[in-house]
Amino acid sequence: MIKPLIIFCLLGFLIETSGAIFYVATNGNDLSEGTLNNPLATLNEAVNRMDAGDTCIFRGGRYRHSLVLSNKDNLTFRTYENEQVIFDGTTPLVTSWTQYSGNIYQTPVSADFWQLFSDEQMMMPARWPNAALSDESVWDQPGHWAKVIYSSSKTDFVDDPTAHSNLEQLNFSVQGSIAVLAVGSFKSYAREILNHTAGSPNFTVSAVGNRKASNYQYYFLEGLLEFLDSPGEWYLDRDNNILYAWVDTNASFFGKTQDYAFNFSNCDDITISDIDFFGTTVRFNNCQRSVVENGIFSFPSCTKRMLGESGDQPEMTEFTGGGDHHFYNNVVRYADTPAIYMNSGLNNKIENCLFEYIDWSAADLPSLMMTVYMRGSGSIFSGNSAHTTGASAFLDVNNAVQAFSNEVWHTGLVQNDGSIIQLTLAAQPNSETAYNWFFDTEKYGARFDASTAIGSPTGSNGLMHHNVGYNVNAAIMQKGDDHQCINNTAFNNSNNGIIILSDNVSTNSGTVVRNNVAERMGSHRKNNVPLTEVMDHSHNWNGYEYGSADISTVLRDPDNLDFRPKPNSILIDNGKSEEPLTSGYIGKAPDMGAYEFGANDYWIPGRKDAVASKPIPPEGAQNVKSAAALMWRKALGSQISHLYLGSESNLVAQADMNASEYKGAYINNLYDPHGLEGGAYYWRVDEITPAGIVKGDIWSFEVNIATAPSPELTVSISDVDTQSAILSAIPNSDISYGLSLEYWKENAATNVIEIGSWAGIYAYELTNLASNETYYFQYTGSNAFGIGTSSITNFITSGEVAPPNPPTPPTANILFYDFFEANWINQTPNPEKWNNQITLNQGVISVLQSNNRVFSRLYNPNSGSSGDRTVISAVDAITPHSLITVSFDSLFDGSVIPTGSFFLGAGIGSLASHQNQIRKVSMRDYAGLDQWDHFDWIVNQTGSNVTYQIGSQSYELTIGCFDLWKNGNLIVQNSDEKTTSSQETLIDDLTPITSIGFTVNKSDCVVWDIDNIVIRDHVYVKSTLTGYNSWADLHGVQAATNDWDGDGLINLVEYGVGSEPRDATDGPQRLPYLDVVNSQIDYIYHRRKSSESNDINYIFETAAELSTNSWDSWEPAMVGSKLLDGSIERVTNDVGILSTQQYFRI
Repeated sequence: MIKPLIIFCLLGFLIETSGAIFYVATNGNDLSEGTLNNPLATLNEAVNRMDAGDTCIFRGGRYRHSLVLSNKDNLTFRTYENEQVIFDGTTPLVTSWTQYSGNIYQTPVSADFWQLFSDEQMMMPARWPNAALSDESVWDQPGHWAKVIYSSSKTDFVDDPTAHSNLEQLNFSVQGSIAVLAVGSFKSYAREILNHTAGSPNFTVSAVGNRKASNYQYYFLEGLLEFLDSPGEWYLDRDNNILYAWVDTNASFFGKTQDYAFNFSNCDDITISDIDFFGTTVRFNNCQRSVVENGIFSFPSCTKRMLGESGDQPEMTEFTGGGDHHFYNNVVRYADTPAIYMNSGLNNKIENCLFEYIDWSAADLPSLMMTVYMRGSGSIFSGNSAHTTGASAFLDVNNAVQAFSNEVWHTGLVQNDGSIIQLTLAAQPNSETAYNWFFDTEKYGARFDASTAIGSPTGSNGLMHHNVGYNVNAAIMQKGDDHQCINNTAFNNSNNGIIILSDNVSTNSGTVVRNNVAERMGSHRKNNVPLTEVMDHSHNWNGYEYGSADISTVLRDPDNLDFRPKPNSILIDNGKSEEPLTSGYIGKAPDMGAYEFGANDYWIPGRKDAVASKPIPPEGAQNVKSAAALMWRKALGSQISHLYLGSESNLVAQADMNASEYKGAYINNLYDPHGLEGGAYYWRVDEITPAGIVKGDIWSFEVNIATAPSPELTVSISDVDTQSAILSAIPNSDISYGLSLEYWKENAATNVIEIGSWAGIYAYELTNLASNETYYFQYTGSNAFGIGTSSITNFITSGEVAPPNPPTPPTANILFYDFFEANWINQTPNPEKWNNQITLNQGVISVLQSNNRVFSRLYNPNSGSSGDRTVISAVDAITPHSLITVSFDSLFDGSVIPTGSFFLGAGIGSLASHQNQIRKVSMRDYAGLDQWDHFDWIVNQTGSNVTYQIGSQSYELTIGCFDLWKNGNLIVQNSDEKTTSSQETLIDDLTPITSIGFTVNKSDCVVWDIDNIVIRDHVYVKSTLTGYNSWADLHGVQAATNDWDGDGLINLVEYGVGSEPRDATDGPQRLPYLDVVNSQIDYIYHRRKSSESNDINYIFETAAELSTNSWDSWEPAMVGSKLLDGSIERVTNDVGILSTQQYFRI
């Protein structure tokens, strides 16, 4: 039995807790009961009373508490409703300021502290050269750090004067201060200066770990009162307990005296929710299943150099040991240490977090010195945003990690080398780095790293796909072997954007490089050195191969973050299927690059906020194109987005759903206005979340365009047969348009198909037409600049069946294919696929286009003294297989009457001159003139007979023989045809096949057109399968009740709603849902369009409650539909206004 899909409309939610609840408030009393009305005063008293399963709820306020707890499990700490709770690790200072010198004041203090705040603004420890956090100059090494001259000494340093720093010019000794030395490339050290004489450039420190990168030798000094010479600086004289500062003495001052507000050891199942932290943080040691969520960590951790401590690893937000920790939806900012340290443990997750302004000294950090540590197995780092960080690399792992959907920029500011996603040898196998944006940093985006020393080991089997990297050193750097680099986009990079390194350490043997788009891609860091033969590379767009072309020639508007292919771009449908990474593609093949043309969503990585964020075009963008679409990052928990757009900011801000500025409700994150006139625009996105309506910010951009063309449409017709035809609309610009198609049979009623929004050429297949009839059609397109209507065009359905083009097959069981992409028109076919192309005398091999079909032509003119030979072979292009099916379309151009013998051959190497040929099939007697026929050629070298079934009929294919099918009919059975020529190599009926080729030999005369070639490792015959069976064959799935991708939707449901059955992320978004607007309820679902749904029924039912499982039939009242991709439509039905609870299912 197939289970129905059930959708529930829930109008609210309740937070439930188990166990006792204890309340704590700033005005509480530890002698009270701990109830809401009589709360406790301290965290420690609450914990003393708590048992497993209990909850501590804090009323709003600031708490200067700290908890150290061991061996107590299953406790929850959260806030009361929406009240703000802050745990504060600072101590208020009692000050009595007196002038010390000029603008510097002094006051006695009674406690040691290592970070100082004026009100809640951090003050800068006195340093030389000066720098500040407020203007971000702490990260500006060339402008605000000093330099030393490079040497191999780890103790002796010599200052290298700059325009803003010269140690010799200081009139005092810096002995006893602490030097922060960024001299180890990706390692920095804080060391006390042991010896220095005033006026000297030389100083000595206790030994650093290493010195590297002769051109990267920076330092600054802290820890002397003499350094205090700038507003906002401070210094603590610990010997005399005196605080010196350049301050406003009327402010309130607070000193950091606490490392951790919560410090747990051996405590499992601890949850901290909705609590903010200032000047303190959390620590978990050997705990399991800790959850920290929905908090803001401001200045959570800081080094203790003001207390004279140097050379030691600083305290920081920490999860050590244990596992299954979840750090979710938090903000971490202004930490002068790593942001978070997860050391060891299994299955840790960091999700939907923001890390910003992290680590401006980056000294004495663990391991390779990073910003975020996830050292353990099974780690997931997903949906995070991060920027302005100091350490050389951002994410450190020591085992395979899944790094998905993160946006990271402005990193590695105070160390050399490094990358954003840094994967060393042990971390590379089975890692997956995908759907990330890396930008605006001098570091690499994602890197499979290894030592540069000759003979060093390298990693393997890592995966990077669907990443975008721009304005970085390189988006992708891969060292090692057997990696995958799939569908990435890279541009505006200082080195090659995608580097698949081949040098004296790394060769990347077996690494798959496919479907990538890069202005510069190669096997060298920066030079134009092509990818090597030991790599498996094809179907990439490499700017080097197009005259160093700019990425803007193939992408819509990369300057404004629209990385989709341009309409009619060479990237569209010219990729290669790499399942499951490319599953769900649109068209005949995947696109190249990180984005698929025609997708309804635009993936935007990074942290989801409480409101819509990351507008595209970006806020304040200039020179936005008239063809722009509006895209945004949906809010956390968004169910529906309401979009407003107009030319006046105040009207957009005030607009409701009745205003002209309202553009509709969207479950996706893309709105195409179908063209924008020149001028300023303002827009806003309100989100419907479980918490209610969240009103969005007002964003703006400007379109700089003088005039835009009115839409014009031309049309073409292709693949007309007895019952179908493909009708194409060709617009005059890249601007999207609302498209509709009218068609009618002569003297009959008009049919209207509302296709919806589209950009570029659109092709629609009409089916179920009557044979031998005249049909007329007309396309209409409308956008912001007008309405365009094509001329009325007619066609006649033929009386003979011509097969349609085969769809792009799934990767499963495909050994080789070529659909002769449009980018090869007027050239020879792709030499990476057809690696043996021979033309003697006047023979010609070329890729041509006729109507909408692109194909390869073999022209052999039968001229020359000894005749011509024309051969196209894929030599050793497939792994050895004993059973293959070669499927292809074939046409003989009647302008040249075929003579001679021309054939398709299969063998084990070059097939020229009949050599190495296992089997051949002569085609002259089987393919007709001036018509396309489809052939399936099945060759059996298995060593035994093969039985296969087509429809209800079984067929037996004898060992060493082949069957040939034409247009679904068996025309040659059990033939053992092969060449009579002698062979170079022993070939028999068991020899596996590695090559195929089409040959026109010697004095033969033919114009032979070939298309849609697919080689499978199993029996395949293109038949008249329709509906589900055809869809299942296309996608490589079987029984209707199976769930191939494990997303909870059986294959029949995926077929019914048009989702991808081999992609677990594609499906749930097409389930039915209710849209409530002003008490009006719409029931929205997806279905196959009526002409394609004759084998599936959609049944609708409704119930008032669920306990009895009693459902009544319901006939929805359709109020609209939108065609999404030619076969699936989204249908809107009017439910009306309900006065009682109701459930619906399909």
